Amino acid sequence: LINMTEPTVNEGNEKEASFDKYGFLLGDGAEANDFRDHEYSHAPEDSIASRTHWTHILGEWDTASESKIQESVRNGIPHDMRGQAWAKILNINDMRDKASFTYAEELKAVVRVRDGRIAGAQAADDERIAWVKAYDSATDTEKRTRPPPPPAVDADDGQLPSAKAIKQIQLDLHRTFYSHKLLMERDGDGQKMLFNILAVYARQNPAVGYCQGMSYVGAVLLMNMPEEDAFWALYTLMESPKYFAGYYSENLARIQHEAQLFNALLALELPALGERLEELGVHPLMFVTPWFMCAMTSLPRWDTVLAVWDQVVLNGASALLRAAITIMRECCDTLLALDGLSALLPFLQHLPPAQMQRPAFTKALYAVDEETFSQLVAKAEQNIKESTNNDARRSRKRTRRDDADDAVAEQENASVGGKQTPPSALGSARQKRSRTTLGSASQPPKSALRQAQPAAPPPPTPSVFRRFMNNLATPLRMRARMDGAETPRPRPPPASTKSILRKPFFETILGSPQQQPSNDDTIATTPHPHKARMQHLSPFAITSAADDSSPFGRSGILSPSFVGRLPSILSPYLAKDSPSTTTAFASFKQQTPRRTSPMRRQKSNMEMTLFSAR
Repeated sequence: LINMTEPTVNEGNEKEASFDKYGFLLGDGAEANDFRDHEYSHAPEDSIASRTHWTHILGEWDTASESKIQESVRNGIPHDMRGQAWAKILNINDMRDKASFTYAEELKAVVRVRDGRIAGAQAADDERIAWVKAYDSATDTEKRTRPPPPPAVDADDGQLPSAKAIKQIQLDLHRTFYSHKLLMERDGDGQKMLFNILAVYARQNPAVGYCQGMSYVGAVLLMNMPEEDAFWALYTLMESPKYFAGYYSENLARIQHEAQLFNALLALELPALGERLEELGVHPLMFVTPWFMCAMTSLPRWDTVLAVWDQVVLNGASALLRAAITIMRECCDTLLALDGLSALLPFLQHLPPAQMQRPAFTKALYAVDEETFSQLVAKAEQNIKESTNNDARRSRKRTRRDDADDAVAEQENASVGGKQTPPSALGSARQKRSRTTLGSASQPPKSALRQAQPAAPPPPTPSVFRRFMNNLATPLRMRARMDGAETPRPRPPPASTKSILRKPFFETILGSPQQQPSNDDTIATTPHPHKARMQHLSPFAITSAADDSSPFGRSGILSPSFVGRLPSILSPYLAKDSPSTTTAFASFKQQTPRRTSPMRRQKSNMEMTLFSAR
């Protein structure tokens, strides 16, 4: 254990790196993005009286009462005795005795699998390099008859731990507590021990394997325990439902449930703050996910982190939920004063050290006893259950209403076909909502579509980052809609649909030659390969194309940028002195759906001005 607060000096009088009492780097050698604060509060648990008390408790652990252990943990565990206390609380010796494997044998298997994969990949690479060299030196005839190169080694060879888990563990080794003395050296002893315990667990539980966040849990254990004890402590935490079982599953089901429970507790304890977060579109998953998956190791003061961990080891994962509510309670006034999502989320992701001091935080954490907090959690669970039932009830009502409307639609379709339907049989659904028209009379009802289509498999759970981005974009979209930025929608068909559909498409767009006035004087006299087609392209044709009765006019697909380019595209074919050209283009532009973009409006207006000047 490291207890250094001052820099050390070697024989050559060269200044070495200094570390704080918990082993984190101090001074100029610290990383630029290190957010930790090293000004720790006074630790009364390190006193001689506290150490004597804990020596007595650890010596008589089997006979110590639960209330005495609870009170002792609240008063604080001496730092150099924390690993022994955690091992006693987690009962890792009993877990080691009951297990069907030994850590040493599993570690040998992991090393054997890893080394075998490395050797196989190296041999395959050497074989492919030799093939390429032989191919380059071969003649053209030999190249044509030469067999293909050897295939690459398949990483998924079915052995445990999987190659994917090992690769991810190796990537996360260099990201986990990179400013701590135990783990800051690349491929050092600390990183090797962390790799060992994570790889052995991934081998023993292939359903979970390895998930980001587990490296922080293993690293905290290694800071306070020997390697094998740290593994059995990790195994107990990950396998027990009291602790982190389900936290690192593929779909993060328990994390989602904990976030939902956190939101319900926030509505009970701090309703004003809960309404403020909902107003800004901040979902709890945006900030509580790293709190729960990394077990509060992101707090800026490490003595506060260890105080939370003492409660987690003693009372289970519910202590993380309790700590999260305590954070929101301590920062409530500051969060309510922040304006906007861009200020609130960074604050929650990097909490200020001044509000995370250990004495004040632990006092707020213990302000509510375990029994009262359990009652609050039960009430929040009940609220979640009632909300889920209400949502299911509303969904069933919506389904029944859709079925009733489908029945009304079928009766209306039958009446259109020549059968008379009594008005009383239509029910009240028609008065509430009429979803069918004569134009859609041939469409099948929704109930038939639901029965005809097979049930699609449930979509995969999106990643945490994707859920974060979707929720982050929601307020921006709402603000954009408030500003008037709407997406153009197709226009409804005109009443005279039949008369339009009878005409050929080109006649609808350009008009029939017999119906158009003579504009021979407005057609350019320069010969052109498409002159035969352009004889019908006149201001009258443009005006009819802009009319709502044409497919162009009602399609809603012509963008303002395309409308702005029309004068420059058609200028070689239209007379420059046509009196109706400017009016026709103005009418066409007015009928075209617009997007509220100032740059596009300015560009289009400039092009119209230039065209009129021509």
